[in-house]
Amino acid sequence: MLDAYREYFHALTQEYVNSASAGGVLAKLNESRVLDEKRLAARRARSNLEASIDRVSAEPGTTAEQMNQLNAILVSSHRFMNAVMALEAGWRHTPPSRPMAEFGVFAEDVEKTLELLAKMLGGEKVRTKDFPALREDHQRLLQAGDSRTEQYVLVNVEADRITNSLNTLREQVTEWVRAQKGG
Repeated sequence: MLDAYREYFHALTQEYVNSASAGGVLAKLNESRVLDEKRLAARRARSNLEASIDRVSAEPGTTAEQMNQLNAILVSSHRFMNAVMALEAGWRHTPPSRPMAEFGVFAEDVEKTLELLAKMLGGEKVRTKDFPALREDHQRLLQAGDSRTEQYVLVNVEADRITNSLNTLREQVTEWVRAQKGG
């Protein structure tokens, strides 16, 4: 699921950066088949994970604590996707603005965070220091943009939600992996 989320986020941010530089965010986002495909793939992946979690809950030996951890991870991932979809919806209805360079750094770090989380869940060892500092990226975004420009306000608000959800998700996944290894 996290890989599908990363691919959707990547497609969205690339459409935004490329179309804004060409001067037509609204038209480009509204016509993007790739973006539609990635969004639908992310939804399918989420639905598949939800079904898997339901099946896990029926397995003998599954504890309430495990279910609480899985559901918390799911909630944080939903918060992330809600923020990403809010960006997409907002970009479709706001006048085009030139993306800030700081947004590009933030977007790359979001993708890296999602990639590292997927690796952790896949059994790879990932160190805490390998994760980008999303809160610092968000602070740079706040300092760089014109807080009166509608599009920058949207990015700042949703980047905060993305940062909160991914930082929480990182903690939850770390705890899940630690618990599965027995401490």
